[in-house]
Amino acid sequence: MKTFFFKTVLPVLALVLAITSSLAFTSTNNEVNTVPGYIQRLDQHGELKGCDESIQCSNTPSEIICTVGIIDPIQVFGKYSPPSPTNCTKLLFRCPQQ
Repeated sequence: MKTFFFKTVLPVLALVLAITSSLAFTSTNNEVNTVPGYIQRLDQHGELKGCDESIQCSNTPSEIICTVGIIDPIQVFGKYSPPSPTNCTKLLFRCPQQ
């Protein structure tokens, strides 16, 4: 009886304990990866002249593009790595809490 317990029941109990403890200590990651958003500054010919920092946006794709303004919204862009003062063309998305 002792060998049956040690050979079959004890490993099953150890497996159940391992699975339940791993599920108990996993956290749900609700943090949003926020990055600074930039508004494109254009010259009189419509060419990109620079970027002005605006609001925080998200890199995580969603259905809503990051914009600023209510009546006439302006799309907010991000900078690629390495950041340059005039290259703000990365597509950003609205943070869920906004």
